[in-house]
Amino acid sequence: MPRVVASVLDSGDLPLAELCAARLDGEVYAVDDCFAAMDEVNATAVRAAVVARTAPRRAIAELETALWIYGILQHPPARHRFCINVAERARTPQSSRFTVRECVIRPGDVVRVAGTPITSALRTTVDILRTSAQFGRDEQSAVTDLLSLGELGVDECEERLRSQPSAPGNRRALERLATLAGNNRTPSATRLR
Repeated sequence: MPRVVASVLDSGDLPLAELCAARLDGEVYAVDDCFAAMDEVNATAVRAAVVARTAPRRAIAELETALWIYGILQHPPARHRFCINVAERARTPQSSRFTVRECVIRPGDVVRVAGTPITSALRTTVDILRTSAQFGRDEQSAVTDLLSLGELGVDECEERLRSQPSAPGNRRALERLATLAGNNRTPSATRLR
């Protein structure tokens, strides 16, 4: 019976020298800190499997890491981003390879790709709108791509933001969404209070 090999390999599976030699021989290609067989399509499931090897226990891939898994970002982030549901009361591990934050996770906020928990397209969109320090072309493009990926409309995103009026960054997120949608209307400040 043929031996089943994992779709993603790292130095825990084979010595790094062997993996690098296999890459030079054209047998595998690099995916972040891991390697995948040449016949594996560099798709969402492969990127999710790579992230699963980095992720701390109970962590959910979010923001730039989720964007990379979804294929919206071409390259993995220098530091992966994860969140842990505050209801889990888990310790947030420290690493130079990733950051972890605690946050409230609502039903429907998490999807699984190849067994790896990732924030949904809607949740990732809302997080980008709320937390990005700037909202330039890259962030706008990411939000547009997420809305398209999740087959979401601006109205669904706005409804989600308005359902949590006291969430940090909500006013800014609604203004960014209105700008992105090309609306001339400014979100009502009284509805946010």
